[in-house]
Amino acid sequence: MMQGKIRGYTLLELALGLVVLGGIAVAVVRFGFVANQKLEQIASPQTLIVADNALVGFIAAKHRLPCPDTRGDGVEHCGGALVGQLPYKTLGLARADMMRVRYGAFVKSDADAGKDINLTSAQNRFKPWLTKISTSSGVAPEGELTDLEEINGIDFCHALRLGNALPRVTSATKPEDILGIESKIDSNIHVRDANKKILKNVAYGLSLPSVKSDPATNINTMYNAFAAPSNPLVVGAQDTVITMDFAQISDRLSCSGVLASASHAHPNVASAAAIMYGAMLDYKVQLDLQLEMSELAVLSGGVAVASAIGEVSAAASTTLTAISIATSSFGVWSWSIGLAATSTVLAAASVVSAGISLDLTIKSRDNAKKLVNDFSNANIVKDAEILAKDIRAHAKASDAAGIYR
Repeated sequence: MMQGKIRGYTLLELALGLVVLGGIAVAVVRFGFVANQKLEQIASPQTLIVADNALVGFIAAKHRLPCPDTRGDGVEHCGGALVGQLPYKTLGLARADMMRVRYGAFVKSDADAGKDINLTSAQNRFKPWLTKISTSSGVAPEGELTDLEEINGIDFCHALRLGNALPRVTSATKPEDILGIESKIDSNIHVRDANKKILKNVAYGLSLPSVKSDPATNINTMYNAFAAPSNPLVVGAQDTVITMDFAQISDRLSCSGVLASASHAHPNVASAAAIMYGAMLDYKVQLDLQLEMSELAVLSGGVAVASAIGEVSAAASTTLTAISIATSSFGVWSWSIGLAATSTVLAAASVVSAGISLDLTIKSRDNAKKLVNDFSNANIVKDAEILAKDIRAHAKASDAAGIYR
């Protein structure tokens, strides 16, 4: 029996095998790199979306944004830098991918809470104009900024409204104003375009660094700056970014409708009710004055009647005197009797006129008294006071409801 010989690979076969293995290795490495890029492109937006939603939830619960993590422990630290890492522990996001997220919030403090735009601080900013409820008649309506002593989402919405009014660089900005506006924007959280041009301030920003970004030219490594999300992905700028404009987060929280209700609708109705109550107090005084004047008119009318009667008596006396004179003069002065009689008739007519006037005055007095009694019996003043106070309470309740209603 012949024993078979064992043949090894020839050099050509080994060379071909190495070429094939090398090609496979290159393909695997290339596939892994591409796959890693795809995973990064898919995972990065999802990471920031989760972080963004967590921030909105934090606002709803705490009425503010969290301060950035400036110590690398995952917890917010207020009073320091405007930009740091996402405070994922404070947000309840116990995920490793959150540790890499860069985060910054807009902070512009003011001693006057109504002008404060420190979005990381919950303050009693919102104070609507309400008309004071009158305590007596003759007092002109007076409005005042009313502290409702509530801190909730409406106060955060108020800060967003102030932030949305901040200056920004647009195509309509005058060239001589650009430098000053850019300087103000640059001092706080803001976004820049692909050419690093300063655009505007934002409420907050999130960015997730990419291994393909160049730290030397990356906008997201600049102080207080975030790349605008609309910037194209180019070599050296591959970070994923989410920035939230004041108006955008305001829309997400439905601030427009809430502020319209809390700062306009309810206060306006409350002010109208307060003014109406003051008007009813004044109207009651006017009715009382009308009655008092009617009473005085009745007294005056009675005096007029008495005076007219006195005139009749005087005229009658004059007539008798004229008759006596005519008799004594044997008819020479008889013509004076006619004049005296005419005077008597006119005096009697004045009595009738005064009587009619007195009757009309009495009717006017009775009508004024009826108006006073009807107004008092209807409890209009009391009802107006109750209504004004109830509507004012509803206005306060509208603020207490916050952004949940």
